[in-house]
Amino acid sequence: MKVLAAWLLLTWGSTSAPTLRPGGADELPHGPTAIAATADALWIADPADREILRIGRDKTVTAVTSPFRAVDIAVDGQGRIAIMEEGSVRVAWKAGAEEWVQREVPDDVQPLRRIAWDSQGGLWGLKTDGCAVLVNGDAVAREEERALPLAGPPAHALAKVGEGDKAAVWVWPWDAPAKFQSVRSRRVSIGAAERIGSLLPLAHDETGRLDVLVETLNDEAGLRVHLEVRRLDAEGRESATLSFAPAKVCPVYRPVAIGPDGSLWLVYPKPEGLAIYRVDSKEWRGRLEVEP
Repeated sequence: MKVLAAWLLLTWGSTSAPTLRPGGADELPHGPTAIAATADALWIADPADREILRIGRDKTVTAVTSPFRAVDIAVDGQGRIAIMEEGSVRVAWKAGAEEWVQREVPDDVQPLRRIAWDSQGGLWGLKTDGCAVLVNGDAVAREEERALPLAGPPAHALAKVGEGDKAAVWVWPWDAPAKFQSVRSRRVSIGAAERIGSLLPLAHDETGRLDVLVETLNDEAGLRVHLEVRRLDAEGRESATLSFAPAKVCPVYRPVAIGPDGSLWLVYPKPEGLAIYRVDSKEWRGRLEVEP
């Protein structure tokens, strides 16, 4: 297994790095929470500084002030930024130099697990029951059988974790009926040597490629958690993986993103700073790992 080298390291305490703020009793420090990737940049939610960091392909870092501490972020192909507040009490979005538009999330919809843009400018929030709701319309629309938009060609994606080491992802066109049992849906089985704790679809493309983040749990090792990004081909076979353990410096809510060109991005807090990894889609082959 090949060890991946960092693309960029943002040293803690530097003006370009996110801020680590102390946690409560017996808690790890709080740092960056989530990332999003566009064609020309990586975006990082930095709640301690109430900022969104933008890192261009030339490694230049700029910051956008956010109206609250963001735990999740989504950026679409037009550069529209959306963020979700800690506790999912509010969401906000903006385009370019425009002001932030804020929206409170109704109590009966909270908590949201993450947010994502669809290809028509709709912003969706994923509830804990696996259903998604539109959060930037005239009102929060409760589409109880709608799944979250998947990055890539317009589509839904729904992940279900079964007992033990079995799980599956369903992918189907956005214009198809919302139920994942549609005849146009594609089912991809996900297996693991250990118990699967969670499964997050990341992106897909026209060839049938599917990228997923798999969390596995080893109860015999004192509940050891391991994370793996898998790239699957049209037949559901693994063509590439990136393995890493959860960061010990501070937790990152959503540390992985797939760019529009299929490139893989990962942010990983280390004692010396925030390490940023990038793997070009054409170069991502075989098994890679990130050292803690």
